[in-house]
Amino acid sequence: MPKLAYMKNDPSVLLTVSQTEVDDDLIELLTSAVQKFPPSDAWKSVRVGVGGIYCGRTGVAYLFMNVDKTRPNLEIEGKRPIQWAAAYLSGDREPEPITTLSCGIFNEELSFCAVAAAFYKDTAYVQKLLKYLDEIVSSNEGAFEYCYGRAGLLYLLRLVRSWFPESAELVNPGMDSVIENIMANGPPWILDMGGTNDFGTVRYDFVGPGHGRMGIIVQILLSNSTYASKLESALIELLDIQQEDGNWPDQWPGSQASEKNRHLVQWCHGAPGMVQCLVAIREFFPHLQSRIDDSIAEGRRITWEKGLLIKEPNFCHGTTGNAFAFPPGEKRDHFLAHTTEQRVQEGYAAGAIENCDYGITWSVAFGGISRAVGWLWRDKERGCYLGFDDV
Repeated sequence: MPKLAYMKNDPSVLLTVSQTEVDDDLIELLTSAVQKFPPSDAWKSVRVGVGGIYCGRTGVAYLFMNVDKTRPNLEIEGKRPIQWAAAYLSGDREPEPITTLSCGIFNEELSFCAVAAAFYKDTAYVQKLLKYLDEIVSSNEGAFEYCYGRAGLLYLLRLVRSWFPESAELVNPGMDSVIENIMANGPPWILDMGGTNDFGTVRYDFVGPGHGRMGIIVQILLSNSTYASKLESALIELLDIQQEDGNWPDQWPGSQASEKNRHLVQWCHGAPGMVQCLVAIREFFPHLQSRIDDSIAEGRRITWEKGLLIKEPNFCHGTTGNAFAFPPGEKRDHFLAHTTEQRVQEGYAAGAIENCDYGITWSVAFGGISRAVGWLWRDKERGCYLGFDDV
């Protein structure tokens, strides 16, 4: 019998977390981050194309910027959050190539321009970011998804506009050009990597937020909701492929890699992320809201049943991210209670938890530090995924 990817959830025993636990874990995680991945005078990527807000030093800076919003006086190793943010934005950065296959949230150069513009309120960084757009939007090749593609670029532009409202006059035309480029090439948006991959095929047609159709739709609508009517049929198709158990496949049914569907229940692939996306865009589809609500309820049902994952808790593919499929309250807290530092260490000691951070422990998406976001936004109603829907 194959090993289960999740822990059995006992609904008769709802776990809770105290404010003291929340505060202590937040401090412990942030302290661990600055000790194990301190600021540097010279930065180097883990590998080309793996950095940015998700996996790079810029992501740590952006996390501290968000900590500063709600806890500006919190001291970590003698410094306040805003000081740490500045420290992680400083230092020489290794040049990062920007291509149509690397223009999303993982790209360090684009992410740095966006976060620096937001932090310093400096139009020079805005203009530097915008200068990369022409080459990207003049092509119909490459990635349109959120992680590596143009949908992630939309998030970065929206980040700038949100934190630096005075930049809107510069940012909005660029944002519209990216949206038009995406819309001219889908849906569907098929990613052809030009070679073999984990699925034994070269063509991806993912469903969920990280690499799939839903993530692209959400980034377009959060950037410009007037596109809702043009995307309604694409949304209905996503609702139509929800499975009987409440989950979604990670690959589009009938696509080249669909037979390799992994039945994942996590943010990037599966019900937890799809639910959070539906909550984010529900308001843009008034006459679909009843159907969306039914879909959300079914997605929450399987998340409750199979969402306490044995992977180390993180946002992208762990219990921390799954917790935010639920609104603030008992169920979210029950999930978050499984992600305390004490429980994580106990889980490792018992062999009940598996590492899944790809060696990037500081990643605000799938590293241990991402649990800090869970504690920071424990009571937030929506927009709880740092780097995806928080702006």
